[in-house]
Parts: sequence; structure tokens; C-alpha cells
Amino acid sequence: MGSLSQYRDLHLDGRIWLNLEFCMQRPKSHFGTGRNAEMVKDKAPKHHIQKPDIDNLVKSTMDAITNLGIWNDDCQVVNLITRKIWVSDGSRLNLILEQK
Repeated sequence: MGSLSQYRDLHLDGRIWLNLEFCMQRPKSHFGTGRNAEMVKDKAPKHHIQKPDIDNLVKSTMDAITNLGIWNDDCQVVNLITRKIWVSDGSRLNLILEQK
């Protein structure tokens, strides 16, 4: 996935469906040591139930999309699917924008 700026020239009008997946880098403490360094510990949390809050992530992302001029206003979003998950390979945002 690229950055939001790759969508700068879209200028979407009308109804928009938005899918956001916030991938959060697991801290080193979630992994074993030595030969188990690549293995997530059994005690490590399965779900990202800590800050940042998902609603704050969504709001800042939608504000960035508005500021880039990708859509006129975030009130155009009529369907929103979002989640935040742990990943081992670097934090990122996976995003799908669809004009309906």
C-alpha cells in the first residue's frame, strides 16, 4: 500500500464506502527470545485493545483524506468498516475507497 497522497487526484463526489485497517507493530515484548525470537508469545494480546483509540484513528485519517481533497467532506462516507490489528512487519494503514 502507498500513502494517502497517491489518491490526491481522485476528487470523489457522492456516496463513499470506506474500509480502514490499522496495522499496529507488535512490541518486542510480545515475542520470545533466542530461537523463539520470531514467535509471538502465548501470553501476548491477540487484539490491539490499547491506545490509540480506533475512533481517533478513523477521525484523523478521514480528516487527512479531506485535507488532500480526495473527497469534499467526510459526510460523504455512508459505509465504514474499520479494525485495528497487531502485525509483526511494520505499522501501516490499509485503505479501500469506493465511490458507490
